[in-house]
Amino acid sequence: MAINRAAPSLTAAAGRVGCAPSTVMHRKKGRKTRKAEEEKRQNMTPEEKDQVLERCYFRCRLGFPPTIWQWKDIAYLIVHQ
Repeated sequence: MAINRAAPSLTAAAGRVGCAPSTVMHRKKGRKTRKAEEEKRQNMTPEEKDQVLERCYFRCRLGFPPTIWQWKDIAYLIVHQ
């Protein structure tokens, strides 16, 4: 908003959006959101996570829920395919 001149300053833009002025200033300088930074640090993509959950839910529906070690094996196999 401040860049497009819709708001006179970053503080005014933050007030209109409903966040802290420091957040707007950090975003303007290029800082990413927490969610974006967390996704970058993850070992699996969201698609891989969905595949792991799908396989584990399938086993649960069969009546054989996976143990923690089986979860890890399933995740390892999906990531290294």
